[in-house]
Amino acid sequence: TIQHPQQPAPPPPSPVTPTPVTPHKRKRRDPVAETFFVDEAVYPGGIFLDSVDIFFSSKDAILPVTVQIRPVVNGFPHSTDILKNAEISLYPVDINTTAAPSITDSSTATTFRFPMPIFLEPGLEYALVVLTDSLEYNVYVAELGKQIIGTTRIVSTQPYTGAFFKSQNGSTWTPVQEEDLMFVLRKAVFTTGTTGTIDLINQVPEIGRAHV
Repeated sequence: TIQHPQQPAPPPPSPVTPTPVTPHKRKRRDPVAETFFVDEAVYPGGIFLDSVDIFFSSKDAILPVTVQIRPVVNGFPHSTDILKNAEISLYPVDINTTAAPSITDSSTATTFRFPMPIFLEPGLEYALVVLTDSLEYNVYVAELGKQIIGTTRIVSTQPYTGAFFKSQNGSTWTPVQEEDLMFVLRKAVFTTGTTGTIDLINQVPEIGRAHV
């Protein structure tokens, strides 16, 4: 299910950006997706995606919601392929809901942290996919011509250069030109130039078994 506001910024930062507005609902297993681009001029070596923030206005009492990163083919999210380790599900107990979403207030966001950082190649487009079997989840999006939540301002320009998609079966995607998902991408930042240690222990050979 969906709704309408802002976007972007990382923990060791790496943002993206839409603005607050209103809500939509989704049908069973009908995902939504937003594409984004890894700019090789900004990130010539690509990035390691650590986590994603999504903003919810409502949630289910029992069923989880899943976030995936998929490749983009000919401008559309791939119908089935998911990047390795780029899928994480959270249950309602871990989902934050809010009536006033803000990328500057972490208490209004729900963070989906992947099992390990996901490498995203420079110059490629990817899709952030949100899906669930529940009708009760609503996420925020920015919609052209709609009022920004908590203000009297109207969304007058596309808040983000990616494309927003809806699907009725999880495999066929329909672009929604005037909307963008509210989300934050967080890239990993690694400490370099430090000295580390590693202990290597030889396995003790079993008696009577030859080892080469």
